[in-house]
Formats: sequence, C-alpha cells, structure tokens
Amino acid sequence: MDIKLSFRNERAAHKMLADLRTGARPAVALACNKVADQVQSAVKASLPGAFTLRRKTFIENTIYRNKSTDFARWNQTPVQAIVRVNPERDYLAKHEEGGDKTPISGTSVAIPLKPVRPTFNQVVRDKLRLSALRSDPNVRKLTLPSGTFLVRDVKGRGKAQRGARTDFLYLFKRSVRLTPRLRMLDTFTRVVDRESVPQMMSVLTEAISKAFKS
Repeated sequence: MDIKLSFRNERAAHKMLADLRTGARPAVALACNKVADQVQSAVKASLPGAFTLRRKTFIENTIYRNKSTDFARWNQTPVQAIVRVNPERDYLAKHEEGGDKTPISGTSVAIPLKPVRPTFNQVVRDKLRLSALRSDPNVRKLTLPSGTFLVRDVKGRGKAQRGARTDFLYLFKRSVRLTPRLRMLDTFTRVVDRESVPQMMSVLTEAISKAFKS
C-alpha cells in the first residue's frame, strides 16, 4: 500500500518554471520530499495510539520510503514523493481499509480472551502465546455450540478439588472483521493540508531569489 504526493503544473506554473529555468523544479521536488518526510513521521507517531506494538521499532520501520523509487526528482512528470507500507512486511496495510482477516496457515484465526489478554491494549505474554501453550498438558481444544476454544484446566485444592476451573484462553474463528485503525490516508491528508503550501512557498522563494541573483 502506498500514498503519493504529486505536483501537477497548470499553465501559469509552467511559465513560472520556464522563467526560473533549472531552479524551480528541483525546489518543487525538495518540497514534496519534505512534506512526505513529515507524513512518514506523523504516521509512525500515530501507531502507538492505534495499536499495541510488540516490536515498536520493527513495526514503525514498515512505514518507509524506498530510496530508488519514492523520492521526488526534478525531472519527473509529475514530480511526486511516496510514503508506503513496506510490501515485504505488510502487517499494517490491512488496518487501513479494514476487511476480513483470515489465517495465514491452517483454518482458523486465534482470538485471545481475557485470561490471555485482560485488556485490548495489553501485549500477550510469551508464556501465553499459542506456540508456548502447545506443550502444556493441561491445555486442550473444546468445541461448544458457541464455538471452538483453547482452554486450560486448572486443578483445585485437596480431594474435593476446590477452586478447580477451566480458563478459556483463545476463541478460534474462520475469519475476523478488522476495523480501520491505521488511518494513514487521514494522516497524509492532514499533514499535506497543513504543510504543503508553507513548504512549497519556502523552497520556491529560495529558488526565485537564486534565479534573480544569477
């Protein structure tokens, strides 16, 4: 998934660029890149408010700009800069528009329940992750009319087994509906609305100043 910031010239802008010769188009490219950098920083900053980040730096770095393709250059038509979710680590893109999450392998998505994740913002501890629970002899699958669960039987005390219980750890579903939480496009629009004109005016003013001095 990627979003693009483009500068498309109208007739008057074409004349201005021609009058400034080589100075304006590099300035426009610079402005696009500065705004795109601000968008990238703003999206990264918004992530902890929308997600529980188990590997914060790793996830933040999925919001990136490819050096060979995503930076605006003066000889482009149109001049454009790109901010994208790294396609090789595309964990966040599905949270931009929402939709159904299906299992990468197997037939079900495991949804952690309160004994595993008491609140939505908590990170599941390593010992309660599915991979760790596989070796627990007290953990089993249980199918009920309400669904299929991964449960753990907790033994009680004494002969009467007082306090014995069954903790419901995970619910298995074929798919899970995702609500849009990344809002990368919203952040992009907000930053562009706020920063594009000041950045463009700043670099064009400098380009005009240099053109008249030369």
